[in-house]
Amino acid sequence: MHLRLLSAINPSVLSVILVSCVIPIAQAVTTYWVVNEPTSDSGWANGRANELSWTKGLLDGIEEFDIEMQRLSVSGLSFIARNVPASMNSLNVYLQDVPTADDYYIMFMNVTHGLLYASSQTFSIAESANSSEPSAASGVPTVTISGSPNPTNLFATTFASSNGLATGWKALGGARFQIVAVLSSVLVCVLGGVLTVL
Repeated sequence: MHLRLLSAINPSVLSVILVSCVIPIAQAVTTYWVVNEPTSDSGWANGRANELSWTKGLLDGIEEFDIEMQRLSVSGLSFIARNVPASMNSLNVYLQDVPTADDYYIMFMNVTHGLLYASSQTFSIAESANSSEPSAASGVPTVTISGSPNPTNLFATTFASSNGLATGWKALGGARFQIVAVLSSVLVCVLGGVLTVL
């Protein structure tokens, strides 16, 4: 009875319906990442440690990531931290002689593959600290950034890689859910073809 019902539906239509249900679920699981600090209302200042904090999804498959700072109006990057473990949710960034401006933003990414996971709002960097700005987080590492953004500089700090030389399923990292979605789509297409032949 159930096979007759499924065989009455055009296999390509059935495939599109099932794929349109699977892919959004896979993408929804991997896209939760909120940058808490800095914001456009609370900027950073030279000569002190500034809090960088975020909240990310637990089941996104990302075990480590890299953090960079960039400006909108001037080309150049400041490499903050590499291989940041997913278990961390904040970091202090000490700024020393960084040019003041109001168009900086932070990027959370995988620089090896060029994947951008999230970015902050634009925020300002002031010459000196204002008492209303948030203070540094306690009990977290502090990274020092000095001078103008320079893409030839190395990362200010590199954490030990949590996965070393990953193999098998772990090597896929954040792409696991997308691969499952694509394989599910292929399986649905093959199933539709088999039901058509039967």
